[in-house]
Amino acid sequence: MPLLVIYRNPLLDGVPLEKVSALTVTKPMGGTGDLLSVDRTAAGEFFDAEPGAYGIPRFVIEPPAIGTALMVDFTAEGMVKSKRINVVQSTGTYYLAQ
Repeated sequence: MPLLVIYRNPLLDGVPLEKVSALTVTKPMGGTGDLLSVDRTAAGEFFDAEPGAYGIPRFVIEPPAIGTALMVDFTAEGMVKSKRINVVQSTGTYYLAQ
């Protein structure tokens, strides 16, 4: 399964990663549903690893090209912070976005 790797701390604008309770990754502009939805409680200690690495089954069918935009929504203390990121590196099985 292809991995999406995201360095989350630089995207949080000073909010500590331990305060983030969930994150969602989508394609902007009419994407078809969430690519990824992760809840801290379900992920347990794996949520705290930095960078975060997530298996994205849809990348097998719809592999993103370098430069592809993604949206990341972080939920922290009841507020949602949205950030746009771009795929900057791709091997076909590993995608780095920042």
